Amino acid sequence: MPKVKQNVTLSREFQWQEIPEASLSPLAQSFFKTADAGAAPLFFRPILNFQMLGYRIPTEIRLYYNDQAATGLLASIFRAAQPLTVFEFTTRFADDSEVDTSNSPMSGVFRKPAWVLSERFPGVTDLRALFEKHRARVEARKAQGFEPRFQPLDKLMDEIKRSQDRQVQYQVEQGVIRLDQAANLYHPANPMALKGIGNFINPLADDFTLPRLLLGLGLGLGLTLGGVWLADFMGWLDHFHQEWPSFTPARIALLAYAPGFVLAGLAVGWVFPRKGLLWGFLISIPAALSLPNEKADPILFSLLTALFGHIANTLVAPAASGERFKRAATALLYLAALIVFCIIRTAW
Repeated sequence: MPKVKQNVTLSREFQWQEIPEASLSPLAQSFFKTADAGAAPLFFRPILNFQMLGYRIPTEIRLYYNDQAATGLLASIFRAAQPLTVFEFTTRFADDSEVDTSNSPMSGVFRKPAWVLSERFPGVTDLRALFEKHRARVEARKAQGFEPRFQPLDKLMDEIKRSQDRQVQYQVEQGVIRLDQAANLYHPANPMALKGIGNFINPLADDFTLPRLLLGLGLGLGLTLGGVWLADFMGWLDHFHQEWPSFTPARIALLAYAPGFVLAGLAVGWVFPRKGLLWGFLISIPAALSLPNEKADPILFSLLTALFGHIANTLVAPAASGERFKRAATALLYLAALIVFCIIRTAW
């Protein structure tokens, strides 16, 4: 926990710096190009690229303006080890409340103030579909008698700063963050750090949705259980034993049953882009425990599925063209380490 608290920082006041178009990272250029194409039919036009100062994770943000609506749009890319892209619509009201709608796959770690009505739709990647969900929420708020407050173009960043500073102050009052006087930055207090750790190990946090769960269960269970059945039906255990009589029974079982677990891990990692490791392990348990060969190690097969789920996460994460080679090389290193582990694990 001390490392988590030290590595996460938050600026004492909202500070930002404009990013010229030519200075955007290749990853941001690619993402913003897609965002522009989706925003234009909704009458949102890009007006500013900026980054927030005081954060350890490099962040590039494009602000969009709609002349016809009291709604703003932010397209953000967080260039962490596993890059994260987020769309967020915001409508502010005359009573100083705001309705926020995003497709962030990450569960929040801050406490929600009463005036911020936020909702995540991590499974919605289409910008128009996300905007329709936001507009429905805004209309529901208007039906309660609250009127949106139009944001003049030259006041947009002031509105964002006021909102961010207000929310930071609320977190301070709630004891969620603490001030580092020397660095003039905020760090997480125990409640925020614990919630972040909880989100990391909670399979129902972050990018979880019911459709993803059903698809992940279908693919994961189907491939693992189907792979076990196919290996027995085809008699692969006897065939491999005849081909490699010097191999241990555990190694023969690994060769016969591994393909289904490998494919399941890749499929689950694709379904859950940020939780492939955890969901790969969990979904593989029924098939791993049902392996008919007594020399087959259930833990090994679950770890196999989990690691390939993580490899899939690495490969499907947003990346510029130059980063693809690095991602593939990383995946190969994971695979090499796994092969060595399996050889050692099945040596007896």
